[in-house]
Amino acid sequence: MNSMYLTMVVQDKVFDAFRGTERKTIRALLVNNQKDSAALTAELGKLIDVTPYKTFYPQYIADMEARGSLMFIGSFLGLVLLLATGSILYFRQLKL
Repeated sequence: MNSMYLTMVVQDKVFDAFRGTERKTIRALLVNNQKDSAALTAELGKLIDVTPYKTFYPQYIADMEARGSLMFIGSFLGLVLLLATGSILYFRQLKL
């Protein structure tokens, strides 16, 4: 998940000020063909008992559903606009 963590470059004195704070460990598994990893994601969910457990597949499905909805709405509005413009031009020619 590329947007989950932020990397910042700071001066040494700023870094030293944060050196005593709590450290977190991030573990990642690289998987080939991530788009078809639904079964693997479900199996890992059963094995891993970590609360902020994040995976690629659910986010991928949610993004695809959102993009599909937006594409449908955009296509529908574009078609309505095209038909309305065509109707206006057609009726203007009939009026003359």
